Amino acid sequence: MLLQAGDVTNFIYTGTPDDNVGVRVDGWDWVYPGEFLCQSGSTSAGVVGGAICNIKVLFFYNDSEDLVEAEQMNGQTAARPGDSGGPIYSGSASGGAIAKGATTRVAGARLGFQDFGTAWRDFGIWIAS
Repeated sequence: MLLQAGDVTNFIYTGTPDDNVGVRVDGWDWVYPGEFLCQSGSTSAGVVGGAICNIKVLFFYNDSEDLVEAEQMNGQTAARPGDSGGPIYSGSASGGAIAKGATTRVAGARLGFQDFGTAWRDFGIWIAS
Protein backbone atom coordinates (compact mmCIF):
# COMPACT_ATOMS: atom_id res chain seq x y z
CA MET A 1 0.00 0.00 0.00
CA LEU A 2 1.29 3.49 -0.82
CA LEU A 3 0.38 6.31 1.51
CA GLN A 4 0.09 9.92 0.46
CA ALA A 5 2.88 11.87 2.14
CA GLY A 6 2.94 15.59 2.65
CA ASP A 7 6.21 17.22 3.67
CA VAL A 8 9.05 14.95 2.50
CA THR A 9 12.74 15.56 1.84
CA ASN A 10 15.66 13.71 0.29
CA PHE A 11 17.18 12.89 3.71
CA ILE A 12 17.38 9.60 5.61
CA TYR A 13 18.18 9.10 9.26
CA THR A 14 21.12 6.79 9.92
CA GLY A 15 21.61 7.38 13.65
CA THR A 16 19.67 6.41 16.73
CA PRO A 17 16.06 7.39 17.43
CA ASP A 18 17.44 10.01 19.86
CA ASP A 19 19.69 11.97 17.48
CA ASN A 20 19.37 13.68 14.11
CA VAL A 21 22.25 11.89 12.34
CA GLY A 22 21.55 11.22 8.70
CA VAL A 23 22.57 11.73 5.10
CA ARG A 24 21.22 13.34 1.96
CA VAL A 25 19.80 10.93 -0.63
CA ASP A 26 21.46 11.71 -3.94
CA GLY A 27 19.29 9.38 -6.04
CA TRP A 28 18.37 5.72 -6.44
CA ASP A 29 19.74 2.77 -8.34
CA TRP A 30 18.94 -0.83 -9.15
CA VAL A 31 20.13 -3.60 -6.82
CA TYR A 32 22.37 -6.43 -8.00
CA PRO A 33 23.58 -9.69 -6.41
CA GLY A 34 26.97 -9.35 -4.72
CA GLU A 35 26.44 -5.68 -3.87
CA PHE A 36 27.07 -4.50 -0.29
CA LEU A 37 24.50 -2.23 1.37
CA CYS A 38 23.51 -0.65 4.69
CA GLN A 39 20.19 -0.47 6.53
CA SER A 40 19.21 2.00 9.22
CA GLY A 41 15.87 0.97 10.61
CA SER A 42 14.91 2.70 13.85
CA THR A 43 15.02 -0.35 16.14
CA SER A 44 18.40 -1.63 14.95
CA ALA A 45 19.96 1.83 14.94
CA GLY A 46 18.81 2.25 18.53
CA VAL A 47 20.36 -1.09 19.55
CA VAL A 48 23.72 -0.77 17.75
CA GLY A 49 24.05 3.03 17.70
CA GLY A 50 23.71 3.56 13.95
CA ALA A 51 23.39 1.89 10.59
CA ILE A 52 24.17 -1.78 9.99
CA CYS A 53 26.38 -2.25 6.94
CA ASN A 54 28.27 -5.03 5.16
CA ILE A 55 24.92 -6.50 4.05
CA LYS A 56 25.45 -8.50 0.85
CA VAL A 57 22.67 -8.91 -1.70
CA LEU A 58 22.23 -12.66 -2.29
CA PHE A 59 19.34 -13.06 -4.76
CA PHE A 60 15.93 -11.92 -5.93
CA TYR A 61 12.86 -14.00 -5.09
CA ASN A 62 10.79 -14.98 -8.10
CA ASP A 63 7.38 -14.95 -6.42
CA SER A 64 4.47 -12.58 -5.81
CA GLU A 65 6.37 -10.59 -3.14
CA ASP A 66 9.32 -9.94 -5.49
CA LEU A 67 11.70 -9.25 -2.56
CA VAL A 68 15.48 -9.20 -2.41
CA GLU A 69 17.32 -11.48 0.05
CA ALA A 70 20.48 -10.15 1.72
CA GLU A 71 22.79 -11.21 4.56
CA GLN A 72 24.95 -9.30 7.04
CA MET A 73 28.37 -10.82 6.40
CA ASN A 74 29.77 -10.48 9.95
CA GLY A 75 26.94 -12.55 11.41
CA GLN A 76 25.26 -9.53 13.05
CA THR A 77 21.50 -9.32 13.17
CA ALA A 78 20.74 -7.56 9.87
CA ALA A 79 17.40 -6.07 10.96
CA ARG A 80 14.98 -6.27 13.85
CA PRO A 81 11.21 -6.04 14.33
CA GLY A 82 10.38 -2.35 14.01
CA ASP A 83 12.88 -1.75 11.18
CA SER A 84 10.27 -2.38 8.48
CA GLY A 85 10.14 0.46 6.01
CA GLY A 86 13.60 1.63 7.04
CA PRO A 87 16.07 2.58 4.31
CA ILE A 88 18.36 0.19 2.50
CA TYR A 89 21.10 2.17 0.78
CA SER A 90 24.66 2.43 -0.50
CA GLY A 91 27.03 5.37 -0.29
CA SER A 92 27.28 7.95 -3.06
CA ALA A 93 30.48 9.50 -4.42
CA SER A 94 29.57 12.84 -2.80
CA GLY A 95 29.14 11.33 0.68
CA GLY A 96 25.36 11.00 0.57
CA ALA A 97 23.29 7.89 0.01
CA ILE A 98 21.88 6.05 -2.99
CA ALA A 99 18.44 4.62 -2.18
CA LYS A 100 18.27 0.89 -2.86
CA GLY A 101 15.10 -0.19 -1.04
CA ALA A 102 13.14 -0.52 2.19
CA THR A 103 13.32 -3.24 4.86
CA THR A 104 10.43 -5.69 4.68
CA ARG A 105 11.32 -8.81 6.67
CA VAL A 106 13.84 -9.81 9.33
CA ALA A 107 15.51 -13.22 9.85
CA GLY A 108 18.66 -13.12 12.00
CA ALA A 109 21.67 -12.21 9.86
CA ARG A 110 19.37 -12.15 6.81
CA LEU A 111 16.75 -9.66 5.74
CA GLY A 112 14.29 -9.29 2.92
CA PHE A 113 13.64 -5.95 1.30
CA GLN A 114 11.71 -4.37 -1.52
CA ASP A 115 14.13 -2.83 -3.96
CA PHE A 116 13.65 0.76 -5.09
CA GLY A 117 13.77 -0.16 -8.78
CA THR A 118 10.75 -2.45 -8.49
CA ALA A 119 8.82 0.20 -6.54
CA TRP A 120 9.70 2.76 -9.24
CA ARG A 121 8.65 0.37 -12.01
CA ASP A 122 5.40 -0.74 -10.36
CA PHE A 123 4.26 2.48 -8.64
CA GLY A 124 6.20 5.33 -10.23
CA ILE A 125 7.85 6.53 -7.01
CA TRP A 126 11.06 8.56 -7.21
CA ILE A 127 13.54 10.59 -5.13
CA ALA A 128 12.62 14.27 -4.81
CA SER A 129 15.63 16.55 -4.60
